[in-house]
Amino acid sequence: MSSNTIRVRYAKWSVPAVGVVAGLAYLGIMLARGEPALGFAMLAIMLTYVAVVVLLRRRSETGALLGGGEADERQREIGVRAIAFTGQVLMLAILGGFFFTLATGSSAAAIWAGLAAVGGATFVAACIVLPRLG
Repeated sequence: MSSNTIRVRYAKWSVPAVGVVAGLAYLGIMLARGEPALGFAMLAIMLTYVAVVVLLRRRSETGALLGGGEADERQREIGVRAIAFTGQVLMLAILGGFFFTLATGSSAAAIWAGLAAVGGATFVAACIVLPRLG
């Protein structure tokens, strides 16, 4: 079995596995906080997402993309563009949250500033490192 085949096989199950682990983590945290109903609701949401992704990935390109199973170059390009778009929207939301907390005098401004700094530093580092990688 080639390394590419192994990588594709693991990639196919990575998103569902992370979804199940995240759902169990939510449940554990909510049980520890004494909120079991919320924990089970969060677990149900994650398991529903995993089930939908697994069921749709054979029938739908969107399902395949959401499930981490990009099979060809076109799908990988769509995935890269989707991640880039998501990053831009998240940075706008983070900056909006930062400006809002500054304007209202909220103590959460430091959290938003930290998130913006991480996003900005990651972008700068990617612009430095990725061209060198090819």
